[in-house]
Amino acid sequence: VIEREAIINLYLAIGHTISQSETQLAVRTFSNFVISAFFQAAVLLLARAYFARSDTYRPTLYSLISIGVAWLLAIIFARTTNTGVPGLSLAFSIGSFLNAVLLWFNIGLPLRVLWRDSVGRINFPVIGVGAIITAVAVLAGRQIAPRLASLFGGSPSMQSLMSLVLILAIALVVYLAWASIFSLEQCNS
Repeated sequence: VIEREAIINLYLAIGHTISQSETQLAVRTFSNFVISAFFQAAVLLLARAYFARSDTYRPTLYSLISIGVAWLLAIIFARTTNTGVPGLSLAFSIGSFLNAVLLWFNIGLPLRVLWRDSVGRINFPVIGVGAIITAVAVLAGRQIAPRLASLFGGSPSMQSLMSLVLILAIALVVYLAWASIFSLEQCNS
């Protein structure tokens, strides 16, 4: 979400021309889709838990309900508001959120599992602190990356691309360090 404008600006820098209002519209739409990515990932994980229990009916039912709600919200947003395309992406995000919530609450896991799992590992606080540290590193990278990218020279689009790559590299290094500190599975393979 932090780099939404940079990604859209890269698109513009390579020669596409759209107005400032269209750029803001694209940024808002992209933001809504990026926010839904977390819930889409949760749906994939939670659906696997159902499949492990040989239950394919409920994940399918919840997905259909979520699609129906997203479709209904898209119609409502399109007909009764002036949100436009960002409203459609917002409807999709709400549908993704609903799907994740339905899967979570109907699998029967208590909310305390979000905090600490059955093995006693702390979950959510570690992820939350890691996300905050990564966000701070990315925001710092946003200040440094354009200066470093300008050292390579090249066109504005190449400098935008280099900035995004550097920021992505910073986020990856922070993530791998965090995964190593907490012995996550990614570092053990």
